[in-house]
Amino acid sequence: MSYALRPEVAWHGGAQQLRRCPLFHNVGAAQVRAVLRNTGTRCVGRGGFYFRQGDRATEVYVLIRGRVKLVRCRPEARRGILQFILPMEPFGYEAALGGAGHVVSAQASEESEALVWHATALVHIMTSHPMIARNSLRLMAERIQGKWERINGLLTESLEQRVARALLLLGSRIGRRAERSPAIELTLNHQDLAAFVGTTPFTISRIFSGWRRHRIVDAGRGWVVIWPRRLATRVGAHG
Repeated sequence: MSYALRPEVAWHGGAQQLRRCPLFHNVGAAQVRAVLRNTGTRCVGRGGFYFRQGDRATEVYVLIRGRVKLVRCRPEARRGILQFILPMEPFGYEAALGGAGHVVSAQASEESEALVWHATALVHIMTSHPMIARNSLRLMAERIQGKWERINGLLTESLEQRVARALLLLGSRIGRRAERSPAIELTLNHQDLAAFVGTTPFTISRIFSGWRRHRIVDAGRGWVVIWPRRLATRVGAHG
């Protein structure tokens, strides 16, 4: 695996920055500094993996640089992207705290770096700091709720509605506002969007072709531009 494990002193973000992570909301700075003494950092190049589906879950991560996608491979060899992880977001903790194997792979979309704890160390930390344990439970509940909402979308929405909703969600998370324009720019390829929605890149291209004429989206190799207000009308469209 392409990673390096280094002491915590190699990361200069410190306790104040780590408190932005949902796991450490409302946790005192002194407590977070104590948590940092039990961590290292791991770097993964673009396309590399922090862990793979089926691996034994022994570590918990907080991304501090780059972007990571949680990917699940299906029996028919199709892959689905369940979530994109951004800096100061945790990942891998559900399986690690449950003592189970990973049901997804964590793959770097670009060169990335994460703080890493051994699961046993984090369990001890949670025992000592109940607020961190409560934060973990809240995060798990939010992710379960998000998964139910996606399942509901699969059952009740058309494919175009799902693509529009996904683009609005990703625009709010990984997009950036275009200069002097209401448009939002995303670094995102058709293959990853298709895997996130549950379709094929060809279908994404076909949908974009129709939307481009109405200036709802524009797209090229590895990028997408959306006009959120116009795109939102597609979420409410039928068929």
